[in-house]
Amino acid sequence: MPNKRLQPTGGRRAIMPEPPAAETQALASRAGYHVRFRKQLVPAVVAIFIQACALHSSDVPVRSHVAEGCPAVLLTRTGGFGYEWQSGVVAAVWPSGTIVRAVSAERPWRTHIVGRLRMVDVAELLELVNSSTIWNQPSGEVALDMGHEVLTLRRDDEVRKWAETPGVSATPVVAKFRSRLVALSIDQPSRVTHPLEDLWNCVR
Repeated sequence: MPNKRLQPTGGRRAIMPEPPAAETQALASRAGYHVRFRKQLVPAVVAIFIQACALHSSDVPVRSHVAEGCPAVLLTRTGGFGYEWQSGVVAAVWPSGTIVRAVSAERPWRTHIVGRLRMVDVAELLELVNSSTIWNQPSGEVALDMGHEVLTLRRDDEVRKWAETPGVSATPVVAKFRSRLVALSIDQPSRVTHPLEDLWNCVR
């Protein structure tokens, strides 16, 4: 015979049947699930909030990072006729180890990051910059009215440029530095906004 419990109804006491044991267990199970879900959800929401705040606080003006003057290595891309808006800085490196690089080397007119390079990577890159073999290489050619890339190197008071039109003309020096710049590991990267007028002044 099922268990019964007393339920007050005015001046009388009514006898109410208790829920079956299976139903009671199901209710307890659902209650436990909601508690566990809330315990898992709160840390996840907090983590997302912290990441969003960190990303926002890492947005920095690039001018604060280029006070050292023109970089030793600067690779830029210029859009072709009618696509001038597709121009941007692919990467720039200063002797101090500061680097500014496009998040996508194929879309340098979009987002950039700034950070620091390991000193061993800086030393290897500057050794390449100062190499007489590099400076004696042909400057290359670009196609008329088509997009092209320009590599600008600086050593002491000397400035030298090389250029190529991707897919049309190839300049080994440009390809060599592009692959190096894209592969470099950046410590503590921060997002910067664009355009980068100060760096464009270093190309002219």
